[in-house]
Amino acid sequence: MSRTVMAHVEKIVNVYPIEGADRVEMCQLLDFHILVKKDEVKIGDLVIYIEADSILPDGLSKEDSAKYDEAKLTAEKATGEDLAKAEAEMLEILSRNTIPEFEFLRQKKFRIKALKYNKFKDPFGNKIVSMGIVFPLSILETIPKALGKELPKDITEGLDVTELLNIEKVVEDAEDIAKDVSENAVDKFLMQYKFYRSLKKKMFPKISGTWQPDFPSPSDEENIQKIYSKFLEKYGTEDDGFYVSEKCEGNSAAYVFKNKRNFGIIPSYHFGACSRTRFLKTYDGSDWWRTARTLDLEKRMKAIGKNLFIRGEQVGYRIQGNIYKFSGPHVFLFEVFDLDKKRFYNYEQFMEFCLKYEFETVPILDDKFKLLPTVQEMLTYSNAQSKLAPVLREGVVIRRKDNVKESFKIRSPEYLIKHGK
Repeated sequence: MSRTVMAHVEKIVNVYPIEGADRVEMCQLLDFHILVKKDEVKIGDLVIYIEADSILPDGLSKEDSAKYDEAKLTAEKATGEDLAKAEAEMLEILSRNTIPEFEFLRQKKFRIKALKYNKFKDPFGNKIVSMGIVFPLSILETIPKALGKELPKDITEGLDVTELLNIEKVVEDAEDIAKDVSENAVDKFLMQYKFYRSLKKKMFPKISGTWQPDFPSPSDEENIQKIYSKFLEKYGTEDDGFYVSEKCEGNSAAYVFKNKRNFGIIPSYHFGACSRTRFLKTYDGSDWWRTARTLDLEKRMKAIGKNLFIRGEQVGYRIQGNIYKFSGPHVFLFEVFDLDKKRFYNYEQFMEFCLKYEFETVPILDDKFKLLPTVQEMLTYSNAQSKLAPVLREGVVIRRKDNVKESFKIRSPEYLIKHGK
């Protein structure tokens, strides 16, 4: 299973003053812009950059963390001696914190979010959205040791320190196989009986399937801020060989059809579903399989007859809160992979396929797009209403028409702020 890089060593490439701000300024690393204390960093410094949507480790044990929360709750209601006693207890508990560098994030539950500062504007005239947080390299001298981990010998630009710092990604697209097939009151009542649980397990086995070697890699577009400068250097702002699609708020879903022969003679086939990183070989009652049955995908792919892997965004049910308020499931395709030729369809082939076989695509916003001069302009471009419903869109994905894997995503800053991400 792929692991997302959420913390890495990077070099400060620029520092920008903020008009009207006395104690903060903006720094740039790669194409990320982050608010920092004034004079905290300078151009050329190597720092630890932790991306938005990260969860940092708590240096307290679960027991101490619970005690701290209880003491804090007491302090909020207490006065006089009781208040002093609660505050002293809180300080005593914090003295056992093995990672004090992250303690200031406790009230935020150690989660790093995109933050908007309406009071200030960046040097480009935009309201400031800080995407992540920066720490000095010195935290590598203490935190890995506290976690019982060994520091790499060479600390170089681009080094992934996600695992070294025990940093996790906020998981909103749960990769666990679906909840109970039925969630009604009768099902919940019957679950107390062993015979029913056993029967249900046989009828709807939970399968944690291995990603197959002939599948394309799990989908995970790079953020624009990691790679935009390289795209600009390669293509400039006059090349219209890109197309833009809306980034839909849902779960990654893929469906596979393969012809085969039993005993090498009898014609047969296999149809399966995939979450973002798992191959769900047979029906398991998950949302991915429920969608397949509702949309009759097995029959439709069998009629096509080709060995294909189709992938899109699954939207509907309760997925990500169903912000579009769809009454049923949809799969908005964004790529088709030929399993025999081991290649993706290009833009023209993809659109022709979806039109011919009546598959919905992610909303296409522009099929002759030219890159904008700055990452800030690209971020502003991503802020708009969805084509699926009167809500803010999550963002956009930009791909080359002739090579769809040459791509990146832009998560709308306005969407991130509104939804607290």
